[in-house]
Amino acid sequence: MREKRFRPMVWLLVLPLLFCGCLLPQEESMRLAPVVTNYAGVVYTQAAVQRGDIEKIVQVNCMYLPVDYEEISVSDISLPFSDIYFQLGDTVEPGDLIAQQDCTELEEALAASRAAYDEAEMMRRHLEAERDMRMEQQRVLRAQVSATERENMQTVDEIREQYDARIVRQQDIMDIQEMRIAEYEEKIRGRKLIASIHGTITYMAGLDEKGVITNRYAKYEAVVSDIESSYFRADTEYYAYFKTGNTYTVTIRSGYYEIQVVDPAEMGGTVKDPSEPKQYVYFKMLTPDTVIESGDYASLKLTLDSRHDVLYLKNSAITRLEDGRSLVYMIDDEGMLHIQYIETGFDSGSYTEILSGLAEGDQAVIKDSLK
Repeated sequence: MREKRFRPMVWLLVLPLLFCGCLLPQEESMRLAPVVTNYAGVVYTQAAVQRGDIEKIVQVNCMYLPVDYEEISVSDISLPFSDIYFQLGDTVEPGDLIAQQDCTELEEALAASRAAYDEAEMMRRHLEAERDMRMEQQRVLRAQVSATERENMQTVDEIREQYDARIVRQQDIMDIQEMRIAEYEEKIRGRKLIASIHGTITYMAGLDEKGVITNRYAKYEAVVSDIESSYFRADTEYYAYFKTGNTYTVTIRSGYYEIQVVDPAEMGGTVKDPSEPKQYVYFKMLTPDTVIESGDYASLKLTLDSRHDVLYLKNSAITRLEDGRSLVYMIDDEGMLHIQYIETGFDSGSYTEILSGLAEGDQAVIKDSLK
């Protein structure tokens, strides 16, 4: 009977030992596993210390400015173009006819007015010559007759008045036709695209199969630019980094072009007051392109400074104190945060050089994930 009483007591002593034996290995395993959460289960984002090259790069914008260009248009864009003599990218000289609309009826009317003018001018000259001859004859005759006979003869002034009235009528015809000629010439000029400068055709409006402009809202139908002398101009506080002769790649509407820094005097550019924080920098295109239009913006990447083969870390993982020191937050094997003071060097804007306090591969917590 006494043995049965002692058995429950034995089990009460054994059970705690069994539970303790099960818990100990599990607790040791959790310490050794890599942890990215703290004791409260918060997840942290980390950045690794890397070795390589870092650069401080800024974007500089510049504008395309043709030294000389002209926008050419017709008077009535609804009329179809009948003849195209030059294409996009062609070089033209002053006076070259690039394209024209049908001018047949205007040219016929112009020819008729010119013929009427010539005919009136010929008649006026004929009347003037005949008048002068009749006046001279009358002077001779009047000198050969008596005074009584002269009273029944026309005077020289009367002959002049007779012819002058007819001459004035012919001059009126000439004046009218001259105005019509100018009007027809202006209308014909309004149907032609004529270059007035030396340059390259950098734009031409699209036409349908009938020769009618497809864009009814176009302000002009052709643009001629002196692309050889055109340039890009940047207005930037980083002007001191640009040295004459340096080349850069600019991006314009997903296209890439090579440009070179030139002296402002070479491009005829203006210079700003030296006291201004921003100054002009001029670039010329190494290979001019007709696709680029006046006012187009381009962008280039300018390297201000760089470091090579250094340890670096994202700036988003570095805390900078007011006393000049820098630190990072790291997670230990227990999943707990701790502070690590570091010495930093070159700051590229996105990454900072690590001089001491961290090694390649170390992980630091991104500051935003601490919130």
